[in-house]
Amino acid sequence: MNKVPITIMTGMIGAGKTKISNSLIRKKCSNCKVLIYQPDTLTVVEDISTKRPYRKLSHNAQFAKIITTQEQLISEVISYSKDKKPIDEIIIELAAGNPPQLFVEELYQLLEKYKLEETFYTQSLVSVIDAEQFWFDYTSNHYVLYTSNNNRMEQTFAEVMISQIEFCSHIVLNKCNFLSKESLDETVSFIKKLQPKAQIIFSTDGHVASHTFHSLEDVDLLNLKSNIGWKLELKQANLSTLSVAGKNGIDSFVYESHSPIQLEKLEEWFQTFPSEILRSAGYLWTLSEANGLELLHFSQVGASVIIETVDDDDYQHYTNTTKTKLVFFGFDLEDVEVTQQLNQCIISDNDINQTVV
Repeated sequence: MNKVPITIMTGMIGAGKTKISNSLIRKKCSNCKVLIYQPDTLTVVEDISTKRPYRKLSHNAQFAKIITTQEQLISEVISYSKDKKPIDEIIIELAAGNPPQLFVEELYQLLEKYKLEETFYTQSLVSVIDAEQFWFDYTSNHYVLYTSNNNRMEQTFAEVMISQIEFCSHIVLNKCNFLSKESLDETVSFIKKLQPKAQIIFSTDGHVASHTFHSLEDVDLLNLKSNIGWKLELKQANLSTLSVAGKNGIDSFVYESHSPIQLEKLEEWFQTFPSEILRSAGYLWTLSEANGLELLHFSQVGASVIIETVDDDDYQHYTNTTKTKLVFFGFDLEDVEVTQQLNQCIISDNDINQTVV
């Protein structure tokens, strides 16, 4: 028996996920099932002064079923495996704000736990982008609120969009007809910096070819993780001399330092860092009396900056060098100026000796 493919779609509200689902169902004329995964713990919060203009009210895909928990999700998938009429495909729409990487990893675990790996496979992870709305959302004050067990966490729209774009196999750039060629080229250039390996599909009204997301193999999660734009920039930096290469005004460069970074100074710099920087990420070495020399993962999207300990895989891969390496993406970046400013955050040899002593 052939495995049943699963297509997972992410995207912000109004991006066109549902239209794409309906388009695929109509064109395939097959027994497709659509699930909309919308956890109760997730809320989209919009600044009323800059509320997004929606062209149409949101609507559900044909024959779609809304689910709110993992238990409901796997229950539906199990029922499909027992359906008398063979299932041709499952489309899962993730509500805006669902972390795609976490969802896919949990889905793989559930399929393995219930011994369904030989029945279903994830053929594609699709990020649907509203081209007309992209920069408005990316620079807005809107955010997604996550609440669970009295815990509260917020992510800006920009952070959510980055997670959807960087971790995907296909990108549908929808509503392209509302942009000028220059604006569209600029948007595509930035998206390719974030995720250079994903296949980009251009759409005007949610229409895509029926075979667009077709694949005979599972999405390779390790490949998706390693093919994120800033990680590829780090790899290239190891192979050649560094230079700023811009297209449509979107530049990138890698900052390197053999000396540890002082976190307090770095945090101060990000209070007034150049607005041209749209995205930066990488690894940095710090030194403190409490932890000694420590490797940290760094991620910046807009005004949001996250610095955290690295996972075991990253640590094993990166501990062969004590270099700080940060990748910057943005408009017309002044790499010399940014480098000089970051050099002011380096811990001096004198401070290193005092910390070690």
